[in-house]
Amino acid sequence: MAEGRIDHDPRASALAWSLRHVGHEVVALDAVGGADWADSTVAIPARFPVGGGLAGAALRRVQPSSLRTRLHRRRLAEAVSATRPDIVYPMTSSLAEGIGSTIEGGAVAREPGWTSPPRDLVWLAPHEPRFSSSPAGAGLGHHMTLDGSPGYTPEPGRHRGRKVALVHRHTTTTPARYLTSALTRAGVEVISPGPEFDHGEADGLDAVVIVESPYPPAALLGESRSPVLMWIHHGEHHLGANLRLVDRLRPDAVLLAHSWHLAHRFPVPVHRFPFGVPVELFPDRLTPWAERAYDVAMVGAGMHDRGGRYDVRHRMVSELEDHLGDRAMFPPRVDPSVLAAIYANTRMVINDGGTRHHPITMRIFETIGAGALSLTQDQPGTDVIVPRQHYRVLDVANVVDQVRSLASHSDAQESAAQAHRHVLAHHTYDHRVDELFDIVGATTPSGWKGRPPADSLLGRVVDHDIDVDTIATDSPEVRSELPDRVVWDIDHVIERLASGGRVDGAVFTRDHPRLGEVVKATRRFIYATPDVADRVSDALARHHPQAEVSTHDGVMRADTGTTEGYRVRDEAST
Repeated sequence: MAEGRIDHDPRASALAWSLRHVGHEVVALDAVGGADWADSTVAIPARFPVGGGLAGAALRRVQPSSLRTRLHRRRLAEAVSATRPDIVYPMTSSLAEGIGSTIEGGAVAREPGWTSPPRDLVWLAPHEPRFSSSPAGAGLGHHMTLDGSPGYTPEPGRHRGRKVALVHRHTTTTPARYLTSALTRAGVEVISPGPEFDHGEADGLDAVVIVESPYPPAALLGESRSPVLMWIHHGEHHLGANLRLVDRLRPDAVLLAHSWHLAHRFPVPVHRFPFGVPVELFPDRLTPWAERAYDVAMVGAGMHDRGGRYDVRHRMVSELEDHLGDRAMFPPRVDPSVLAAIYANTRMVINDGGTRHHPITMRIFETIGAGALSLTQDQPGTDVIVPRQHYRVLDVANVVDQVRSLASHSDAQESAAQAHRHVLAHHTYDHRVDELFDIVGATTPSGWKGRPPADSLLGRVVDHDIDVDTIATDSPEVRSELPDRVVWDIDHVIERLASGGRVDGAVFTRDHPRLGEVVKATRRFIYATPDVADRVSDALARHHPQAEVSTHDGVMRADTGTTEGYRVRDEAST
């Protein structure tokens, strides 16, 4: 829904296409009712009164704009209520804040940076299965939802004779390495081919598990002869790429590590499959709380970079370093074994997931597995994974005082010890192996066909890069063949440059007087047909001299590498 026109908004059309593609009915509600990409439309004119005549015209002239806005939003809210939607997608944050109180039984979808509205889908989904299910039906709920279960210690070798292919890029930090170790401890034969797997090369598989990132993505060859599952580690900022992967790889089910409010975006059953404690990283006997060298620590990106999605993290780290000195430990990214040693020697670990999604991060499980107390953002679903009494909600505004208060507090020490016992009984990767085979037993072939590939060469080259969500282009082919991307006209993008607008990709088929500005403002990939390739090459030399350029049947593709991503160029050993 939108207050003005929604029919020409590429953000709305891409969202609507994706929702319809996976099985939802879409109603577009705006001022004109002209969205031909929706199943149905509702028009709520912005002017009031609607009718003509001198009296109506005079009343509209003297109306304060604030009154007109209030009247229009009230009528929009009434129309939403009459539609009785399951989920409402407001196109602006101001609409999201005002619409939640008017709907009964439904939920409001919002972007991560928006204020939480009434009936917030993000907070409802972890606890209401109908909001954490896909159109294909419900998956298995996570088996530890504060049910008081005493837990158990998984027996080594309990799944001997079973066989799983784990398809992923082999890096030192992917959680797939911990799942592999746990499968092996359970007696499972693990085939780990790297980023490409041919179904015909392995017999007797119980399952194929694809791990989402890093990119370039995995590839499956041949016809599947066993259940295919896709384990997704990221939230909103990877959603477009992950939906395209589901189209391309056609898994039978999706496993979400967190962000269960996104389950309705997938065309196959979605199961909750959180991260876990990698027990192999930590010693059996942990360093006592009183003997730990640090009061607080954290390992992660952006801790010493001002601005951007980790600005809150940067500010907290700066304050803690200034006030606690060598009692605080905030190194840059390190090897997992070094990370584990740091966490096992600190009393507390702060956890901030940034502003782009709502993650229940690996850091929570690494912290508690190391016997430290987690000071974490209160992300939706965290209380489903770790009972609230086993962690503390991070006080961002007073983090120094919070750390100082807890460092010598006996209750904090006992909370850390209770949490450690709890996760060892419920949330190790060894427990995840048992959950994985429960999901495999409940999985049937999905029959999902996905979106057909683009017809044109240009469309296919662009479509190959699944992590490009927003595109500036002068090509009608790209608009029509990639309906799941937010495709802006180049002239519109130029208008947005003054306010810092940027795009993930740019596609040029002809020259443009301000082509260089668009090239400069492109985060990742730039494509050009032969007629304009020389001009684009000149712009790349000025603005992105580091770009890696290749040619695909005449179409130039340049990877600028100017934004932090989850791509790897060289594989590291596991």
